[in-house]
Amino acid sequence: MPDAPSIRDANATAAGAVELIGVAPPDADVTLLVNEKPSGVQKAGADGKWTFSLELPDKTAEQTLSVQVKDAKGMAFAVAERVKVVPGEGGNPPKLTLLMQDGSERVLQSGVAQETGLIVERAETAPGGKVLLAGRGDADMIVKALIGGQSIGEAKVDKLGQWRIEGPAKASGTLRIDLVDAGGKTKDRVDLPFTVAGASEQELAAARDAEEAAKKAEQDKKAEDDKKAAEASKAEEDKKAAELKKA
Repeated sequence: MPDAPSIRDANATAAGAVELIGVAPPDADVTLLVNEKPSGVQKAGADGKWTFSLELPDKTAEQTLSVQVKDAKGMAFAVAERVKVVPGEGGNPPKLTLLMQDGSERVLQSGVAQETGLIVERAETAPGGKVLLAGRGDADMIVKALIGGQSIGEAKVDKLGQWRIEGPAKASGTLRIDLVDAGGKTKDRVDLPFTVAGASEQELAAARDAEEAAKKAEQDKKAEDDKKAAEASKAEEDKKAAELKKA
């Protein structure tokens, strides 16, 4: 017996982007209501799952989200669950609470900002020598991907915390994915072994060479940065010593 139509989960960002997730009869029309006013219609999939993504019309006021369901034959179903949205303070995302039919409540999102970090949910090859990558991260940050030291591409994490990269890859090696903030600082990193289907021995060897070269360049840069930091520290100490001598 299929699951009764219901709201299962929800999440939101501080910018006011909300995602509502639930189930309904396959191919049913799901109408979203914001404070009891219709705000859009989404069709459930063949598996009965549906997702609504929307921008809150008012980011400063408490609101209630609910849905109405009508199956492919026109039969209406009651959905008792509602989601209460309470605006966050100090730049935090809103608090989301699922109000159940029996009067109980379940907090879906606390309203306290938490860093997601970098999450890779998909990494696979596609026809034409392409690589498909997808996952989640902190909104508005940049995700950069390389294989064997060669860039595949980059993407901005959207308001719902999702990202996707599709790019060419002719070599195999370590798949490195970085989460980078607006200042260019790497906030998180994921390294995975990755093999491109059909790669020749020559391409694999070239990938290994490129990866080793990238590692060496990174080590050389770190050594140079450490040297400069040590020189700057010594110069500061010498300056202080000279000032003490004058005094």
